[in-house]
Amino acid sequence: SRLALETALDRYYSGPGAPIPEMLHAALDAANQRVFEEAEVNPLYHGMGTTVSIVVLHGDCAYVAQVGDSRVYISRAGARAYQVTDDHSLVAEQVRNGYLSEEEARNHSLKNLITRAVGIKNTVKIDLFALNVKQGDALLICSDGLSNMVGDAEISRVMSMSNVQGAARTLIGRALRNGGNDNVTAILLRITRTPP
Repeated sequence: SRLALETALDRYYSGPGAPIPEMLHAALDAANQRVFEEAEVNPLYHGMGTTVSIVVLHGDCAYVAQVGDSRVYISRAGARAYQVTDDHSLVAEQVRNGYLSEEEARNHSLKNLITRAVGIKNTVKIDLFALNVKQGDALLICSDGLSNMVGDAEISRVMSMSNVQGAARTLIGRALRNGGNDNVTAILLRITRTPP
């Protein structure tokens, strides 16, 4: 994860002034290649990979890049939080295709079997999204350790809290109390003014 993050950041900030989606794609391509190469030369790391969710705020747009089953949610005042990203997992694909219900997926023995990750192959398919954002919107980036332990309705309710730091702590606390059998990572931000 650290290797992918460092490589993606280096590539994103050192790249030419291309459009943000192109820069995000190039950054994750570089991260994928670096992790894959490390796993190829070091037998201890054979088969290693990581999930990645990135959000770049620019003006009234949020650009999202996604690989794996970490998630990005957006919440707007008066509306329920919406999951922006699609989980790249076997079970999530079965839900999208109508073979499993959300409840069946939540308790499925293969729910953590991901179909895409940075570094497991020499190329990776990256999902890119662009969202219009406005003042008051909240964005959550979280690992599956949170989304597997806290339901979407609860995530939505907590994201609407006025204290962003307290809301993030509440989400992590709920995930840990509900079992916390994976790492639990959450970044929550609220847009208080239009970013430059």
